[in-house]
Parts: sequence; C-alpha cells; structure tokens
Amino acid sequence: MGEDNHNTALLPMALKSSLLKFHLLRVCSGLLVLIIGAVSIGVYEKFLYIPVLTAGLVSLFAGVFGVLATMFRSVALHAGCLGTSILSLWVGRMAYILCLEIVATYPTTNKDAGLVTSDLLLVTMDLVTTTVVVGLQAAVLWVSQKEQRQYFPQRPHAGYPSNL
Repeated sequence: MGEDNHNTALLPMALKSSLLKFHLLRVCSGLLVLIIGAVSIGVYEKFLYIPVLTAGLVSLFAGVFGVLATMFRSVALHAGCLGTSILSLWVGRMAYILCLEIVATYPTTNKDAGLVTSDLLLVTMDLVTTTVVVGLQAAVLWVSQKEQRQYFPQRPHAGYPSNL
C-alpha cells in the first residue's frame, strides 16, 4: 500500500514555474520596498514611512515563504503563504494610501518628489504582484484540495451511516 501524504500540493509544471517566478519577484520587490522605505525614513527624518518599511518587510517574508512552499510542495506552507500574502496586500494598501496622502498634503522639493514617486511606484508594483500571487495561491489550494478529495476520500466516522 502506498504512502498517504495528505500535505503534498499537486502542482502542474506550468503553475509551479510561474508561481516560483512570481514569488522570486515578490522577494525582489519586497526588498526594494524595504530599502526605499528605510531611505525615506532617513531622508525625511520622520516616521511617516514606517508602513512602507513594514510593507517591504512583510512582502519579503511572504515571498520567501512562498518560495519555500513551492519548493517543498506543502499544502500547509501554501496556506501560510496565502495568509501572509493577504496580510502583505493589506499592509501594502495602507502604504499606498500613505504615499498618496503625503503627496497631497506635504510640500515637496524635487528630491522629495522623486523619492515619494519611487515609493509610490514600488509599492504599486508590489501590490500588483501580491494580487496575482494571492490568486495563484488560492488556485493551488483549490486544486490540491480537490485532488486530495479524489485520491483520499473521507471515511465515515464510526456510528454514522455511510450513505449520507
């Protein structure tokens, strides 16, 4: 009798390669957002850019978590990656709103305008990548659960009729 491995994600090759590319892109964009958030805090000497720094850090961790989930093909890691990706989407949205608010309310010089624009572009790139990854992770979990129900049908509990 074969091994019953209920925690293995069943990924088609095209989905696995595209998922790995998007997770590596998230690692890079998270690192860029983290660096530009630290530079923004250093230049402005204000703590207005802590959400940008946090968005970069969460995106970096979610990307690394996603790479590990794709490499080890674990359903539990994919579910954790989906959770951290949703958190990254929420924090990134807050950072995007903050960048727009800074552009609208604070007077900026040319150097500051370039920094705020690069913040806004990098956070937007991270948000788009995160949205695509959330959709792909949800598809991976749906396919894995559907395939596992097909290969590993649930047995009825003792005392319950099996025809329900």
